[in-house]
Amino acid sequence: MDAIESLYSHFLKSTGVSANIRKITPGCLFFALKSACCDDNIYARDALDRGAALAVVDDPALKEKEGMFWVEDTTRALYDLARHHRRQFHIPVVGIAGSKEGRLTTELLGGLMPAHYKTHLALGNRNYPIQVALSLLSMPPDVELVLVEMPGSQPDNIEMLCSIAEPSHGLVTRISGEDRHPAQLFRYLESNNGVAFLQKDASLLNELAKGVKRVIPFGQVEELTGVLGILEIQLLSDAPYLEVAFLNSRRETVRVRSRITGGEHFQDLAAVIALGKYFKVPSALIKTYLEENQVPST
Repeated sequence: MDAIESLYSHFLKSTGVSANIRKITPGCLFFALKSACCDDNIYARDALDRGAALAVVDDPALKEKEGMFWVEDTTRALYDLARHHRRQFHIPVVGIAGSKEGRLTTELLGGLMPAHYKTHLALGNRNYPIQVALSLLSMPPDVELVLVEMPGSQPDNIEMLCSIAEPSHGLVTRISGEDRHPAQLFRYLESNNGVAFLQKDASLLNELAKGVKRVIPFGQVEELTGVLGILEIQLLSDAPYLEVAFLNSRRETVRVRSRITGGEHFQDLAAVIALGKYFKVPSALIKTYLEENQVPST
């Protein structure tokens, strides 16, 4: 049994994981992480005294101490443990990347998907690998779908998040200016036979995703035809609120009078409808959610 498998066996018997000495719960695993400004190995004994079942440490001086699980690098061990746990779930894991202007898509999906599936949300525009790893380790055993927000605020952030969460599907909402970091999600999907949701009229996104083999295109059409190969969304009106239409599984037109203002948010609405349809969220539920629920502020 290697170190991560051994650590995972401890995790399965624990009450969860904490990397914050102020948030120790009885029976949890405490990860003593290090950063440029602090070394939490100094809190390992304190964590045990507060009720932690095990302290994961990388200080050689603590290697043989009771209650300590020594690894070479606690941050790397946290990432490896989260990845190992994620691999126990054979379910869709959707990575969502893009500039901050596309956060409405993420927020809407974060409201719609839990209305139909047992969904685990790892969302936040300040998501960093540590936060995502801790979130994945908190997934309940009956989860059916995972949404992981992947902000490109740091050059290799999305690449690292992909290596931890291993998304099976991906959506890049927008790319602004010269920022090409979100394209790291496409590169991961290309290398791992993942599925990319791709807005058909977004030329830059299409160029960046050209190596991805499995693509689900969606976008605006003048008329709903039901043609195979694209998830069609028709824009009916953009004032005062966006009104759109799409076809349900019986090829009947479903009209959505949303509570979203501004024609620039059509692509957000289109992406939410496209992913909802792809994952077989009932059309009536998509319509009800977008019409009746309070839409998050943009």
